[in-house]
Amino acid sequence: MSLVVPKKYFMMTTRRCNCDCDYCYASPDNRDMSEEVLTTSTRQIMKTVAKPLFMWYGGEPILRARGFFEKAIELQEGKARNLIQTNLTLNKPELLEFLLENSFTISTSIDGPRRLHDLRRRYCSGNSNFSDIETNRALLQEKGYTPWAICVVSKTNVAHPEEIFDFFYEKGLNIRFCPTTTAEVNPVDYIKFMQRIHKKCQQKPEIKISNFSKARQTVITGTPQECDNMSNCLENNLCIDVDGQIYPCNRFAGNQEFSLGEVENGVLTALNSKKGRELAERTTNCEHNCTTCLNGGCMFNALSQHGDWKTVDDFCIANQELLNIVRQDE
Repeated sequence: MSLVVPKKYFMMTTRRCNCDCDYCYASPDNRDMSEEVLTTSTRQIMKTVAKPLFMWYGGEPILRARGFFEKAIELQEGKARNLIQTNLTLNKPELLEFLLENSFTISTSIDGPRRLHDLRRRYCSGNSNFSDIETNRALLQEKGYTPWAICVVSKTNVAHPEEIFDFFYEKGLNIRFCPTTTAEVNPVDYIKFMQRIHKKCQQKPEIKISNFSKARQTVITGTPQECDNMSNCLENNLCIDVDGQIYPCNRFAGNQEFSLGEVENGVLTALNSKKGRELAERTTNCEHNCTTCLNGGCMFNALSQHGDWKTVDDFCIANQELLNIVRQDE
């Protein structure tokens, strides 16, 4: 099997988080990525990949000071792209200004209008964070930037797609919908949710929903555009944890069973490690043989659902139905 070097790198800036979202898969603690790990990681990635995408995750990455991101930009020497996934709750206008000045894609997490959002996404104190998100969202849009919003589809909002769509449409936000990694939403309910969202999109096509745009690309090219349509995520991305350990993606970070080694040894060494080769050679007993899916779907989902990353992700069927939805647009 030929070695495919990924272009995308999750950077776990910190394990700290000021929020306590009850469906979150992450395990928060007080560790931050050191400048040494940041420097080593960035240099290893930059010498291996042309124009990589650094995806700054956590924890909550904006808990880090501006200097951390200034160092990252310095190390990249203008030869990389950047995305930050933030809960957008913190009052750091100067840091947001810096991110915009350096062309970061800014993505946040909102689960719909306040009454739905507050059911699952709150501060660690239990207080609502919705107003603070709205303040910072408005600040970005006043500066001419429209952030992306990830909306987690869970048992508390799956029955309300029209209300959720109308909220995002009113706010002028671009959206990506993601089902919870737990089994609380089944693939049938999720695809019904997406079908109703698609119907709303046909009425108001100016809103951008990445699930549909990526599905259209997949249909056109015949090649999966989303990592959860791939049999292994190593062809799409890697994750550098706060301590310099490399994992397949941010969802696996901290699970030593899936460590590919230390970043100081290089990206190629990680991909060629025993675990890297094992993950890359993953095969499942998927019976569908879809041309637009590389056999089995998301490894993390399969592990969460069945306790075995080599089994088929239950949401494989939902992802294929998503492709069928966009085929009907042709």
